[in-house]
Amino acid sequence: MANKDEDRGAWLEYVSEVTAALDLPDSADAIEPILDIAAEVARRKLRPMAPVTTYLIGLAVGRGDDLDEALATIDRLLPDAD
Repeated sequence: MANKDEDRGAWLEYVSEVTAALDLPDSADAIEPILDIAAEVARRKLRPMAPVTTYLIGLAVGRGDDLDEALATIDRLLPDAD
């Protein structure tokens, strides 16, 4: 079983490959915050909405919104954790 450092290396490689293929700027620093908010959406709201939420965050950031502000907005929309 891979450890988190090995997983992170694979994540970075994949994100690098995808951003290059889509002609996007490097986004490696966004991996963990995006995974974190997806997990929170899945746990505190609806699991199927996790990928949809990450897509919507991407749209917001693509139009110029700050990633941290977008993440904070989504977090405020979620019900309190149990």
